[in-house]
Amino acid sequence: MNIEKSTIHEWISVLRDAQKNVKYAKLFKKVQRSMEVPTRIRKGGVNLYKLNKYTKEGDVVIVPKKVLSTGTIDHKITIAAPEYSSKAREELKKKGCRIIGIKEMVNEKRISIII
Repeated sequence: MNIEKSTIHEWISVLRDAQKNVKYAKLFKKVQRSMEVPTRIRKGGVNLYKLNKYTKEGDVVIVPKKVLSTGTIDHKITIAAPEYSSKAREELKKKGCRIIGIKEMVNEKRISIII
């Protein structure tokens, strides 16, 4: 397992623990596995336009990659990702989106994943 950053290490640890007694165990396992892949293989990220396309107002989303700033988002979501570009974080906050950590995400309901 190649863990480059402490954020990735923290996410994997929290996701591993969350699989034990949460109804989203399969989802968290999928996210964990995608994060254990080395960065050079796990290339890219998720752009704002993709989040806008595949989510709707009030959705709770987990993104196992970096959130990038290409495009815009026109509704509020709750999102957890290990990394955000500065412009993407700024755009999400400007639109009223709630940015949370992985520890808070495991307690949310109706979670979906965007890869």
